[in-house]
Amino acid sequence: EILIKEISAILLKDWDPFGVSDMPDARREYDAYAAEIFSMYKKGDISHEIIFNYLKTITEKSLDMKADDLAIGQAVGSVMELFKAEEKS
Repeated sequence: EILIKEISAILLKDWDPFGVSDMPDARREYDAYAAEIFSMYKKGDISHEIIFNYLKTITEKSLDMKADDLAIGQAVGSVMELFKAEEKS
């Protein structure tokens, strides 16, 4: 799905808690997170707050890292814009 790749690219550019945006092989990890966000979108269970909390939980609980709320917010804003554009097309 092209939309998953676009979400993954946003996460890699804006969120990137691993700091691996310059490593092509790192994309696979972000593809899994993007696929989950896309699944939420397809189910209609999507909002800025839901995606924000999802990424924050991954950062703090799964990755055991300090969350950068600004970076998460930027990524979520970009993803929501992508969804809005998708709905208009």
